Amino acid sequence: MAGTSDLDALKTAIQQKDVLVICGAGVSRAAAGALGWKDLIKNAIDAVPQQPDEDWRQRCLSNLEASEVDLWLSAADIAQKKLGGFDGLGYRAWLKKSVGNLPGGKPELLNAIHALKCPISTTNYDDLLCKTSGAQPKTWLNPSAVAEILKSETAHIWHIHGYWDEPKSVIFSQNDYSRVGANKKAQFLQQVAAFNRTLLFVGSSADGLADENVGKLLDWFGDWWTGLGGSHFALVKNSDLDAPGWPGSVKRIGYGADHKELPAFLLTLAPTALGGNTAQFRSITSIIGDPHQVGRVEEVRLVVDAALQRQPCIITGAPGMGKSTVAFAAAYAPEVVSRFGAKRLLVSVEAKTDPLDLLIALAAQLGLQCEPTHINTLAAIRYDCEIASAFAILDNLEEMIEASDAETKRVFGLLRDVPGLSFVVTSREPLTGVMGWRKIDDLAALTLDEAQELFCGIATSVKPDDPDLLPLLRALDGHALSLTLMAGQVDGGLHVKPMLERWQREKAQVLREPGAKEGRLNSVRVSLRLSLASRLMTPMANRLLAVLGFLPDGLPEGGLKAFLGREDRQITTEKSDKAAAVLRQLRLLPPRGDKRLKLLNPLREALVLEKPLREPDLGRVIDAGLKLLTRMEPFVSEKWSETLELLLPQS
Repeated sequence: MAGTSDLDALKTAIQQKDVLVICGAGVSRAAAGALGWKDLIKNAIDAVPQQPDEDWRQRCLSNLEASEVDLWLSAADIAQKKLGGFDGLGYRAWLKKSVGNLPGGKPELLNAIHALKCPISTTNYDDLLCKTSGAQPKTWLNPSAVAEILKSETAHIWHIHGYWDEPKSVIFSQNDYSRVGANKKAQFLQQVAAFNRTLLFVGSSADGLADENVGKLLDWFGDWWTGLGGSHFALVKNSDLDAPGWPGSVKRIGYGADHKELPAFLLTLAPTALGGNTAQFRSITSIIGDPHQVGRVEEVRLVVDAALQRQPCIITGAPGMGKSTVAFAAAYAPEVVSRFGAKRLLVSVEAKTDPLDLLIALAAQLGLQCEPTHINTLAAIRYDCEIASAFAILDNLEEMIEASDAETKRVFGLLRDVPGLSFVVTSREPLTGVMGWRKIDDLAALTLDEAQELFCGIATSVKPDDPDLLPLLRALDGHALSLTLMAGQVDGGLHVKPMLERWQREKAQVLREPGAKEGRLNSVRVSLRLSLASRLMTPMANRLLAVLGFLPDGLPEGGLKAFLGREDRQITTEKSDKAAAVLRQLRLLPPRGDKRLKLLNPLREALVLEKPLREPDLGRVIDAGLKLLTRMEPFVSEKWSETLELLLPQS
């Protein structure tokens, strides 16, 4: 049994990168419900096709009821032969079905093991540890690859007892133990590991450490080298600290009363990063819950695919369109959860302009503290992600892109080269001139059906056939943030009418979360202000915005000069086109080619409050409208169609 000094000794060994972690069957059981060895043998027996002579099956099952391990091995020998031996297709098919497709739905323990930043080995046949890290399985049949793991030249996983997709490497039966025991290179590497490193057993029992391979290794170490003062460790439940049968060379350290406490305990053992203090990384699950995304199925799938393929992705769109929500939904997709586990991060760099701040914020979310320089911070991130893969949402990067487009792209290039790191960027502005990125450019408004599903999913008491629901949804124009805020204020009412009446009275003033400190996620006006304060905003773009806020249905392409009048010599077609281009870059206007320059209705109503149209432009716009109304001989005028196009949408 270990005391405080033993725990300190283990922490020191981990800090000095002297530890080899050996994961036993308990790890795969906790992470994916894998079978124990006895049940796995029974599963192999059941997998053998029915035959005329079935006496062997009952004999094997009887052997499993005994306490002698030799009888279990005998049953395993027979089942293996009946399945065709390690060269047989039936044996591989059974391995694939029983251990090759484990779900891995609880990756917290696996990620905590990777967080120790030590070489990792396992006596299990599955690929759970590889899936969560992007590493490759290396077996005793490839001694050079195992040696590279022990020398910390690679971060692959040493499968001491084999890997399911390499059946010849799997140590399952008595015959298999004999094969690995007779392999001089395999035994040499195990002895080197036990002599040169501190072994840390996780998810192993006393019986598990008494097998004919690892058990003999520990006996060898105890007989020959314990006198040198070295020892190995096993993490066990507190109730098992004094259990009999543990090898004398293995000291036990209690991690808690229940196996559910093991991941958190492992994280307390995690080493410091580049000499700094390491805190647990902040998973997105501790910041925001699953958004249960409505619609946007193709967009979410694109982000998920990009994350799994380690391809950078960027989502752009107008304020409050749900860019971040699409990224959040991707972070909660089952495939992303399975690949990255708890190591899914939200990195907000709102109001940051220095790309170094991006690296520092990412390192902080990973739980790393290091010298705030590009080289040190990037090195810490690289080291951490090589051990365990991470998925990062780099949120609200528009100000950084505006301030230093070239340097921001350079930093993205460095992050793209970090092994094990996948990331998605959200921004109101595009990132130009980058190759190989997945892009969701100018996220579209929700359809009417999607808007209804979102609204009723939040305001659950509202019936979809409420006669006032459709008018309200149309007024909110598919704007995701506005729909969310309005639905959240229904307050359990059964009808939408009171909220529709509030909208008609208060307009954009109701588009905020009552009682909360206003921010971009709970106020449409605050969200819009970030775009209005953009460095890209020109005086002419500001004038154009004010006009668009005054006109409910906007202007036709190139129509600014017509509404501000010829007397304003500042207005030229070229200048108005440039102003529209700025608003498009900020994603406030639809892409070029759309027939009208028109804001989404909630953004327009918010703009009326933030940037009302004032004199002299107000007078010019009104005069332009009156002139259109009083144009002589309208029905025979060659320009009547042009007049209608300008005037009717505003009526």
